Amino acid sequence: MIKGKKVKYVPKDAYDTLTPINILLKMFSLTTLSRENSRLKVSYSWIKRIFTITALIMFTILVTVGKVLNYFGSYGENKTFNIRFTDSLQITYMLEFLQYIVDLKYVFKFGGYTSMKYFKLYEQIDDILGMMYNSIIKSKIYNATASTCSLVIVSSALDFAAWFIITGYDTHALYYSIDYIFFFINTLTIIDMCANVIQVEYRLKTIGDVLQDLYSVTKNSLSVVNVVGDKSWLYFSKDKAVTRKIISSSKFLEYNHLNDIVWLNKCYLLLIEQTAYINEIFGARILINNSYQLFNIVNLVNLTIRIFTGVIFSESSPDKLFLLTITCILRTICSAVNIAWLVYRCEQSYEQRATIVSIVDHMLVDKNMSESMTRTLTEFRNLVDSRPIQFTAMNFYPLDYGLVVSSASVVTTLTIIMLQSLQ
Repeated sequence: MIKGKKVKYVPKDAYDTLTPINILLKMFSLTTLSRENSRLKVSYSWIKRIFTITALIMFTILVTVGKVLNYFGSYGENKTFNIRFTDSLQITYMLEFLQYIVDLKYVFKFGGYTSMKYFKLYEQIDDILGMMYNSIIKSKIYNATASTCSLVIVSSALDFAAWFIITGYDTHALYYSIDYIFFFINTLTIIDMCANVIQVEYRLKTIGDVLQDLYSVTKNSLSVVNVVGDKSWLYFSKDKAVTRKIISSSKFLEYNHLNDIVWLNKCYLLLIEQTAYINEIFGARILINNSYQLFNIVNLVNLTIRIFTGVIFSESSPDKLFLLTITCILRTICSAVNIAWLVYRCEQSYEQRATIVSIVDHMLVDKNMSESMTRTLTEFRNLVDSRPIQFTAMNFYPLDYGLVVSSASVVTTLTIIMLQSLQ
């Protein structure tokens, strides 16, 4: 008898949904967990960490020295490519390197067993709620990782090609490659936080689904139009799990709807703890990352303006400067997308919380419930309303649409100042 191959079982849990981004994070020692025999374990190599940091430090020093010597040697004497010293040096990668060191610090500090506890809490939440969105979460993370990384790689490759062509196919264009490496790492940090924010978002969504189910089976006290369960109204989404069952059908819950609400309180409190963990491990990193993204946008806009106004020109190949303009615009889009996508994902979580409050309000007004049920539901609403899910950059500012508006304002103001300085 021929025995078939043993199929390896991989749990479809929160950690599994992060597989697309974890594969890339491991390349730069930015994750501390791995899965072996269906169990999570701490897997962090100090040798790999030291080697990665040393290699990047040596590369950074080499690039900095090379750019300085290249400026005073080639561009400083021949003047074939008119560009200022600050433009030639482009030391934004110094801030990027600082970002990477901070990444390693927080991954080491809050990774390991703390990170393992983080995923264990998700298992508990999912057991209570009957989480059915993991496949959707994994698909969204995969698509976001693939599209964002592809955009960064393509824009970086085109930017390098533009510098290589403009400088007369000079190998000194390699000095700009360090910026592309750090920009890719910073993009991974953004994707990593977004992937964790999505975890909270869809568990809030599941709580909303449960409340919708409870609403549908509770007797009306008034003759009102059912907007909560209406597929054509605001609370319905196309990815809602159609096989969703009442939470009391879970193996942990077998009593009544009052007990369901009590467990929803527990789930929401655990999600607050998960949010606190995300803010701790990503807060300082996102603060530096967003600062770099803004600095990068301003720098690229500055370079584009100088090309358009003729401040920067190439005597040997003036017709090729448009290539650099295109790549600057592409890289500006990359930085803008990083900020906008992070804010969008955070706002989606806030929207799910607002949906929960709205559904509870409809239940309190429309449904005929017992006094204890009404009191418990009111307590749940007060909890959600008084302790909102909120993601912050080290408590300096919240990650919401206001960040996009303020970032656009900063870029616009600095662009106007640069235009006036050229007159």
